[in-house]
Amino acid sequence: MSIIEDIEGMNLFRNKDKSILVHGDLIIHNILTDGRNLTGVLDWELALYGDPDYDLCRLFYYQECAKAYQEQWVDETFESYYMDKLMNAILESSLIKDTELFKKKYYFMRAIFYLNALYWSINSSDPEKNISELIGNWNQKTGLSI
Repeated sequence: MSIIEDIEGMNLFRNKDKSILVHGDLIIHNILTDGRNLTGVLDWELALYGDPDYDLCRLFYYQECAKAYQEQWVDETFESYYMDKLMNAILESSLIKDTELFKKKYYFMRAIFYLNALYWSINSSDPEKNISELIGNWNQKTGLSI
């Protein structure tokens, strides 16, 4: 059974008691710091009330993307370096309350993000290359390492 057909996976985000304001597009480009502290967050157009882990899952997925850019030698802004620092700070904090539940949520969301990337690949200027690369990344990556 695929991850997106798993009934347990579909219920991962149905906690009506813990719905909070989530950014919806929390990636490193939308985070401002002074080098030590968070000073601001930009681009709130996708904000909504939802699961407290959504933005964290998005950041972990973005870390995977940043590492892929680095492996392809297209990471000119050192995103992977900064994402690693951010991920380490998150893992050292108390933001993730239940590691096993978070992993399940992440794997589910990662599958959805890959489906979105597949849609983009199909409609890109070089679908064969992009789909092949996407499949290779999916098979190569194990996802979250907590």
